[in-house]
Amino acid sequence: YAQRCAFCHGGDAMGAKGPALVTDTFRHGGCDHDIVRNVLKGIPGTQMGAFASSLSRDEVLKILAYLRHRESQLRQAGKID
Repeated sequence: YAQRCAFCHGGDAMGAKGPALVTDTFRHGGCDHDIVRNVLKGIPGTQMGAFASSLSRDEVLKILAYLRHRESQLRQAGKID
């Protein structure tokens, strides 16, 4: 996450240039399948580029696991609803 995502989505995944990744609100699908697809293929018409040439599906799944864990931590700390 820190190497590929934090620049746009913030070091805490709460959003920066790109949207927050630790909420249940995603404009282009928030289930695991949608998120993996969006990372690998990008989202046309947005600044979200495709990462299929630089990240494997397994690496994206590890990033997703980190984000789900981070979301849980933030909820427990009362920082997100």
